[in-house]
Amino acid sequence: MSITPTQAAVATLNSGADPVTVAFGSNVTSGNLIEVSICIQAATRTVDGVTDTLGNTYTASMPIQIVGTTTSYRFYTVSASSGANTVSVNLSGVSSTNVIITEWTSSTGWPANPVDAVSVTVSSTSAHPQATSLSTAQAEELIIAWQGFSNTAQLTSSIDISATQDYPNPDSSIKPKHFYLVTSSSGAYQMGFVTPASAIWWMDAVAYKNVATASNNRRVIMVS
Repeated sequence: MSITPTQAAVATLNSGADPVTVAFGSNVTSGNLIEVSICIQAATRTVDGVTDTLGNTYTASMPIQIVGTTTSYRFYTVSASSGANTVSVNLSGVSSTNVIITEWTSSTGWPANPVDAVSVTVSSTSAHPQATSLSTAQAEELIIAWQGFSNTAQLTSSIDISATQDYPNPDSSIKPKHFYLVTSSSGAYQMGFVTPASAIWWMDAVAYKNVATASNNRRVIMVS
């Protein structure tokens, strides 16, 4: 089995827009997983839906998270067709928003519901927070972590993640950060980070399985 990143694109809109649109740089391949990570810089805005120009149906992979003045969402789809693709995030109103879209290939394909486990950690003010963690059901899974702050001026100064890579964000100015790990064994995994100053922060992680027989929907909500 093999899971590999295919491509990514990002929108960083500090002036606000509705909908927020992000286009992949290359054609999407049918059967690939598309993941959408969204951070809205307002606690009063919601995502009314995610669509794309290929007509795919997007499903929320985790509960909505509201942390201070930010709101976090995660969506996914397994693309039903190939071709040029632009993703639209429809909001309840104009707001500054960060969106990262990523495409992932699996040599075995992706099941219709690939979500295996979800973990969310929301912390009180701290400079070196505890990591969020989850357990996977099978040897090879894709874990994508999405981390940000209630203070939009805050930045991650360094990464402190167990066996995890920092996904190469197409736009280095984006405030929330995106990490991924392709696991090599089942069991517990952690993701954490270091900040230059204290801040209220959140981090959520979703594990996507590429074998349909693995158990799924094991959701863990962690609050520290």
